[in-house]
Amino acid sequence: MGPLRSPIYVVINYSSDGRQAALSLVEACVASGAGMIQFRAKQELDSQDLDCLRAMLGRARAEGVPLVINDRVDIAQEAGADGVHVGLEDTGVALAREALGPEAIVGATTPTAQIALAAERDGASYVAIGSVYPSPTRPDKRVVGLERVREVAAAVGVPVCAIGGITAARVPEVRAAGASLVCVISAVSGAADPAGAVRELVAACRG
Repeated sequence: MGPLRSPIYVVINYSSDGRQAALSLVEACVASGAGMIQFRAKQELDSQDLDCLRAMLGRARAEGVPLVINDRVDIAQEAGADGVHVGLEDTGVALAREALGPEAIVGATTPTAQIALAAERDGASYVAIGSVYPSPTRPDKRVVGLERVREVAAAVGVPVCAIGGITAARVPEVRAAGASLVCVISAVSGAADPAGAVRELVAACRG
């Protein structure tokens, strides 16, 4: 994975009844300094959804921002995305890497240092740790805290991504714990001014 213009990694939760809103959110994020985008859809995508996804990719690439797909290696291939993020129950890192090739971004959810090391050996571009704080998006998810970020960052050589309940105020301590990537969902999608929220997060990374 090449250098990103900022550590801020924004997840876009997509649904067919909000195509234009999702596209507008991507546009706001990439125009405001986001370093990477993740497209997350829990539904099957039809041709209109794929067209919307390709439009998102076009907007992101115009600003030099990679866009990866959550879970779905097949959708990443069909849309020509920059890569994929796989969870513990999704396609394994090795299979995703084999399918998408050596230049693709392949991220992996890795709740422990042991799992992170295995993902790194299998070809992960980055590993993700969370929930670092209580998450408004996933209130049921167990909080692992900053200590887990430190443990994983000390164990692996690939970038570590922290996710879960991160706000601009929390960015400095997350970065100090060893997170190269700061992944947010509600901090941007739930903001009254998403573009302003991204700018604030990016500024917090520089502070």
